[in-house]
Amino acid sequence: MTPEDLVPLESRRSGEARETAAAPLPHVIAWNLTKRCNLACAHCYIAAGSWQTASGELSTTECHDIVEAILSVNPSPMLVLSGGEPLLRDDLEEIAAHASRDGATVVVGTNGTRLTDARIASLMKAGVSGVAVSVDSLDPRYHDRFRHGAGALEETVEAVARLREHRLDFVIQTEGIAGRFALLPPGRQRPERWLSTSTSWSRPAGVRGCPGSLRRRTRRFSAS
Repeated sequence: MTPEDLVPLESRRSGEARETAAAPLPHVIAWNLTKRCNLACAHCYIAAGSWQTASGELSTTECHDIVEAILSVNPSPMLVLSGGEPLLRDDLEEIAAHASRDGATVVVGTNGTRLTDARIASLMKAGVSGVAVSVDSLDPRYHDRFRHGAGALEETVEAVARLREHRLDFVIQTEGIAGRFALLPPGRQRPERWLSTSTSWSRPAGVRGCPGSLRRRTRRFSAS
C-alpha cells in the first residue's frame, strides 16, 4: 500500500477533510506496525511472534508518509498503533508524535509486558493518549499458556500499576472465546452480559484502582 492508495483524488490537506461518496471518511484506524512480538498468542490473526523479523516492515520515513496520507483524508482520526507488539519498534514514539502533533488521537495496543516506567513516560511525551492492555485470564496458568509467555500475566499486572502511577489512560481488553466464560464469576458467564459493552478513551474511562483490584476492574470493563 502506498500513501496514494489512502487519499481520494479530490482530497487535499486542509483545515477540514471532505468525505466523498467513493471514499467514506475513516474515523478509527488500526495500524499493525509490525509482526514481531515477544509473545506468541494463540488467537493472533497475523501470526506474530519472535520468529518474525523487521525486514518486511515499513521504514520510519514510509510510516511518516502514511501518517500524512491518513491526515489528508481525516485531520483528526483515532489512530491505534498495534502489531504484533508495537513497543518493539524503536521509532514508535516518533510515529506517534507526528500523528498526535498534527491532530490525531493516538493510542497503543500492547500486551503490556514491555511497558516500563521509562517507556510509558516516552509514550506520553510523544502525545499518546491511552493504552489498551490485554488480559486473557486472571489465572496466570491460562493467560501465560494462551500467550505462550511464562510470567506474562504478572508483568502485565505490574504494567497496569505503572500506567496508573503515570496517570496514562488505559483499558483492559480480552478475547471472548470458548472456555473463557467458565472463568468468570457466577451470573456473569453469559456472553451477552459483557460482549456488548463499549469503552471510551476519555479521561473518565481511565481506571484508578491499585494492582490488587485488577479483578474488580476487569469485571467492570467486561460486564454490562
